[in-house]
Amino acid sequence: MEETLKDIMENGRSFEEDSHMENGNYMNTCLSCGHRFLGHKRRRICKICITDKLILKDLYQETVLDDMKIKKISEHAEQHKK
Repeated sequence: MEETLKDIMENGRSFEEDSHMENGNYMNTCLSCGHRFLGHKRRRICKICITDKLILKDLYQETVLDDMKIKKISEHAEQHKK
């Protein structure tokens, strides 16, 4: 089923904050999910997908940092055993 302009404007994927820009009201297709959204003509990923990717990136970075902390604590404990 073809999305209507109303659907696209209300699907949560558009960047309303771009609408005041000269090139901010273009109809784009998300490279990640394939849904259409409104935004600056250079945007390639919708708001939902970019938010999900940023959340995953943050979670990954937190996991890596937590793993590094655990490794340091383990190394420190090993050094004090000797």
